[in-house]
Amino acid sequence: ISGPLRGVRVDNTDRTADYEFEICYKCHAGSSADSFAVNSSLRPSRQFVTFDESQRFASSNPSFHPVSVDRPDRTAAGRSLKADYQTTMKRIYCTDCHAPHGSNVSHILKDSNVETFPSLGSDYPLCFRCHDANFMLNPVTLPHSDSASLHRSHVLGFYATVGADPGNKTPCSSCHDPHGVPASRGAGPVTGAHLINFDIRYTGPGPAYNSTARSCSVTGVCHTKASPNQGY
Repeated sequence: ISGPLRGVRVDNTDRTADYEFEICYKCHAGSSADSFAVNSSLRPSRQFVTFDESQRFASSNPSFHPVSVDRPDRTAAGRSLKADYQTTMKRIYCTDCHAPHGSNVSHILKDSNVETFPSLGSDYPLCFRCHDANFMLNPVTLPHSDSASLHRSHVLGFYATVGADPGNKTPCSSCHDPHGVPASRGAGPVTGAHLINFDIRYTGPGPAYNSTARSCSVTGVCHTKASPNQGY
């Protein structure tokens, strides 16, 4: 059968699909998304949680990956992206990360993305498809992220730069939600910036993030061997 494919818009109304995400939204948005609302030890348990992807990618969110709308400002934002993408990347596709026909990686991902703490790896090829690992993790080279030292200490092991336990490596997804942080579930511009949406399996209930102060407070296993990080 040939012809146009049906899709679902960001407002959850049917239409002929103009964008790839609208095909995915047929199952992953609106009331259909409730089919995926099952608890599983194999997936992150988010602080601000919804299984409706139209809410996770909504442009009204404090932070989101640009799947259903364009990047808000391609000149000021996106410093963590690889150089070729910083000014040219307008949107990303679901299939940039997912292999919808099948994958050997959980969540039908195209590359490994360890999400258990402590992490058994220090490389996150899925994230680093687009993001510059050196910019994010190396506080010596220029340019680098303002949070490079803290990213390094988490991803490579708590305060590994000063010789503490390097076995407590933290996966990116313990703090960051790769889809977006839904305002519809209470996330605000201070608590949900920078894709921060804690995995409460590891941070414990009621984690707090302040994007203005760049501080976080968690009570779970993340910081049992180190003082809660203030100044992230």
